[in-house]
Amino acid sequence: RAEGRAEALLRHSIHEQTQAFVHGALGPTTRKAVKHDKPLKKALLGLRGLAADFPSREARAEGMDEAVLKSKEFKAGDHAHDFPPRAAPPAMTQLWLLRSAGRALSDDRSLFA
Repeated sequence: RAEGRAEALLRHSIHEQTQAFVHGALGPTTRKAVKHDKPLKKALLGLRGLAADFPSREARAEGMDEAVLKSKEFKAGDHAHDFPPRAAPPAMTQLWLLRSAGRALSDDRSLFA
């Protein structure tokens, strides 16, 4: 019984940490890349589209819209909690792609460096 409770807490924690990274840490970076039309823009928007979890379709469309990302309202907002709480963790494929994309962005030999 206790193992089931711990498993649910771990799944929830993994989801929350992944989303806090995508929304909170990558949000300002993505905004800057979109606003200044940096070469990383496409990769960061792809990473956000792959890993970001939004509460509704409308919120997803808004969260991926370049005009919204460029806005001062987006810059001034706190986006670290712009995701719904879930007990399901990201899929292993999603985590692997997130990790690979993050590594590609920071690797000196990458096309994005």
